[in-house]
Order: sequence, then structure tokens, then C-alpha cells
Amino acid sequence: MTSLQTIVKQHQARAAHWAGESVDWGRRREKWLSVLRQLMDALRASFKDAGVPMDQIVDTRHRLTEETLGAYEAPGLEVTIGRDLVAFIPVASLIIGGYGRVDVIGPRDQGWAPRTACCDLMRCR
Repeated sequence: MTSLQTIVKQHQARAAHWAGESVDWGRRREKWLSVLRQLMDALRASFKDAGVPMDQIVDTRHRLTEETLGAYEAPGLEVTIGRDLVAFIPVASLIIGGYGRVDVIGPRDQGWAPRTACCDLMRCR
């Protein structure tokens, strides 16, 4: 069975399990924002421990709109490393195969090609 088939089967099983039950989307949004804050705190601490001065680690806010979660502001982070800027930008909570998506974008000319980090952010706790 391929990875995609596994993901589809898992989501179908979850959907069948939750059929008829409503989702508290406000609660889901608050949980997502909590996980994002934890991720940004962990990133901030890691960069500080790696020697990046705190004045080069800047909190950012991003306006997101999702069909089920509505419009909301989510935390992000910009880190200046030397002369280069790396940005951690939240994109969405509801994705296939994970809990959320955060894009990591940095300068191309320094070997930091823009990357998309799609991971299960629940594991970052």
C-alpha cells in the first residue's frame, strides 16, 4: 500500500468514526494557535541557544482565513542570521496528513531555497 493510500484510508476511517458528530471549530482554532505559539517559542529558544541575538528574532503576525476556522491572526517568526532573513510563516491548520503547515522561507543565494515544512505540529509539543 502506498503512503497516499494509507493516508486516504486513515482519513476515511476517521470520517466514519466521527460521522454525525459536530466539530467545535472555535476550539480547534484555539488548539492550533496554542500549538503554533509552542512551536514559535521552541524555535525562538533554539535560535537563542545557537547564538542568535534576541533583537534579531522578531515575532510576526499573519492574517489567515480558512473555510472552517474563519479569519484569524496566527503567530510567525523572522530570524536574521548574519545578513540573511529566515521567516516562519503559518499557512493553514487543516491539511492532509498532518496537523498544520508552516512555510520556512530564506534567501536562495545562500543555499536557503524556500522550503515548505509540512509536519504534524502536534509532535512539536
